[in-house]
Amino acid sequence: MKTRYFAGWLVDLVRQAADPRVSVQTFAQLGYEDQPLGLVFEYGDGSRLWVQIVGTSPDGGERPDKLTDHPAGLEPAPTTPTGPALAMGELEDLLVGLVEKAGHPDIRTVERYDGRYGFKVVFTDGAGAFLYWLGPSRKGGTAPEGRLYYHDRK
Repeated sequence: MKTRYFAGWLVDLVRQAADPRVSVQTFAQLGYEDQPLGLVFEYGDGSRLWVQIVGTSPDGGERPDKLTDHPAGLEPAPTTPTGPALAMGELEDLLVGLVEKAGHPDIRTVERYDGRYGFKVVFTDGAGAFLYWLGPSRKGGTAPEGRLYYHDRK
């Protein structure tokens, strides 16, 4: 699975889970076009948690043709969250649980980081998607300054 398809698939999982405490949008949906591989989780009080997704190459650097791509246009509309913000560990538990429960055939393992929030997903081709918690922002806030990773920046 390519990292960008994983990101869309994860958005689908979160929206389909319909947890009333959280909604999700991509960085691109919020106007971060030069770094679209990230998710913003918003809570009922309007606060946000910014999560960057960074992909790695598969074993040997080539992707097999047999891997599944995420079909475009299936994402349900974002919901308006209610209730208090989730602690960073609670959001991690929610996301890891959704990914593991979904049992996608292109996902080999889900590995939590030791000592920090976030996790890594390893695909069957050896590629990976690293999810890093960049930090929170207040209601309507922007991405934490200086924390975004620009992999294609020229």
